[in-house]
Amino acid sequence: MMGAHHVLCDRPDFVKIDIEGFEYELLLENSWILNSAPAIHLELHIPHLERRGLDFRDISRLIDLEKFD
Repeated sequence: MMGAHHVLCDRPDFVKIDIEGFEYELLLENSWILNSAPAIHLELHIPHLERRGLDFRDISRLIDLEKFD
């Protein structure tokens, strides 16, 4: 299966991540995406995460927060 990093031809200006509670898996397996654009919007759906036994802290541990505003 081809990953998204193979599809991106040019570096985008902005990346929006909104995948209804599966942000953890995306970032765990594809950490490169946090370096794919100068601006990233990560939308978290707390109820979806909680149903799966996760919360925002699990995701924040995958992100170098000092790198972002």
